[in-house]
Amino acid sequence: MVTGKVVGAELSWLDALYREELLDLANGLGLGTFEPSADERSAINVNVLPPGSEYEWHVDSNPVTALLFGTDQPAGTGGELVFRPDPVTRPTEDWELAVVPRAGDLLLFDGREAAHSVRPVRGATERLTVPMNFYFAGAGVTRPDDLDRYLYGE
Repeated sequence: MVTGKVVGAELSWLDALYREELLDLANGLGLGTFEPSADERSAINVNVLPPGSEYEWHVDSNPVTALLFGTDQPAGTGGELVFRPDPVTRPTEDWELAVVPRAGDLLLFDGREAAHSVRPVRGATERLTVPMNFYFAGAGVTRPDDLDRYLYGE
């Protein structure tokens, strides 16, 4: 995983996309006024999952997550992003939605309400995504300690 600090220093075009055009897109949703995350490490990442890797079920702490898919995952090779209702906040709902990664697709979602995971990546293709976190303006950044430990190994 490449953290936001490295993205800002080495991939300035991607950092600018996050802080300008994608912020404008988030603010155009009509859900409130958003700002980029003040937590430089988790604001924007480049995430590469090699074959055999996956992400366990979790919810996010931010109201808008923008996820840019950098690679295709052909049918049968796993790596799907799967959503289901968060059993804590939406215990009466029962559904599941799987999104197959396609390079260049951008997905915006509220990861606080829908639990999500990544199915195991199979085959020879790594799965590359760029997750970006937006928070309500002036609300600050609140992230569960266990989420950052899981993502960054800290």
